[in-house]
Amino acid sequence: TAVRIRLYEIDDPADFNNAAYAYQRGSNDAWEVDVRVDWIGWRAVSKKYSTFTLSKDPGNGGSGNKIKQPNQITGAEINLLSLPDPGASPEAYVDYL
Repeated sequence: TAVRIRLYEIDDPADFNNAAYAYQRGSNDAWEVDVRVDWIGWRAVSKKYSTFTLSKDPGNGGSGNKIKQPNQITGAEINLLSLPDPGASPEAYVDYL
């Protein structure tokens, strides 16, 4: 099992002040890191933003300016990945993201 953390950045700072703006996955950046969960019980995990990699999917955050700008992070996404076999029944809990 792994937990994928994805952080979304808006590349145009003018969009921060636009109340009607909706994040455009095809024209902004998304940075992600996978945390392999190979233990039972609680564990504190910390990941530096410098270890996050650009999304490889151009339609999901891989089409921005490709520059890490942590002051422009506007959203986060958490996904649970079934490893090594897709379709398995993984289980993980995330607290205090």
